[in-house]
Amino acid sequence: MRPLITIRSLVAFALLAASAVAGAQDFPTRPVKLVTPYASGGAYLNRMTQHCKGCAYDPKKRVGQDACPFTTLYWDFLDRHRDAFVKNHRMSQQVHGLNRLTDLPELRLRAQQVLAGLDEGTI
Repeated sequence: MRPLITIRSLVAFALLAASAVAGAQDFPTRPVKLVTPYASGGAYLNRMTQHCKGCAYDPKKRVGQDACPFTTLYWDFLDRHRDAFVKNHRMSQQVHGLNRLTDLPELRLRAQQVLAGLDEGTI
């Protein structure tokens, strides 16, 4: 009776190992998409995607007519929700980054212009 248990164990192990290998072979051939679960500024989008190529806006600028709307709205969003984000340890670096901005009043104004432009369809 002992050899029967051993043979069953070996067959079960072989089937398990074969199915794991077969499943592992399919994974690299599938496309993988990553989702960023937070707001992203223009510099991040420019670095991580191909969508900024040929764009008239500068992803490194927060204010000005050629400032990237994503960058402007990113910093404006952080500023408007600063009180909520300061309590989140994962957002502390970004919130403290607001303290170094010397153009925050201009940024708030530019954000209103960008939002109006989006509503009008000019941006």
